[in-house]
Amino acid sequence: AFSPDGKLVVTGCQGSLDHAGVGQMWDARTGVKHGSELTQGGQVKGVAFSNDGKLVATAGNNGSVKVWNT
Repeated sequence: AFSPDGKLVVTGCQGSLDHAGVGQMWDARTGVKHGSELTQGGQVKGVAFSNDGKLVATAGNNGSVKVWNT
């Protein structure tokens, strides 16, 4: 998902049996990581930015949602 201003992109990965899924923010122009991994604790099934771009949410396959500052 791209941030509303197009400067950041957030991705999610499902992980594997021995590694939890994570989200990661990236600089959309350079591809450089932005901040730390967003550890969900389960498979990441969805990611989204808030309308103002200040928050990002990750949703897990276990029904959990975590909200992070950008």
